[in-house]
Amino acid sequence: MLDASNSSALSHHAVSRQLQANLKREDERLGDSLELERILWLTAEC
Repeated sequence: MLDASNSSALSHHAVSRQLQANLKREDERLGDSLELERILWLTAEC
């Protein structure tokens, strides 16, 4: 059995994986300029 914290962590991980997959597909569709903008945006967030 998973405890609540484990279940929550796994759920968060699954969501993160899905978001990354979505971003990857968008990047492939829209091209390198979007990838660069996203990297700059993520860098600015840190």
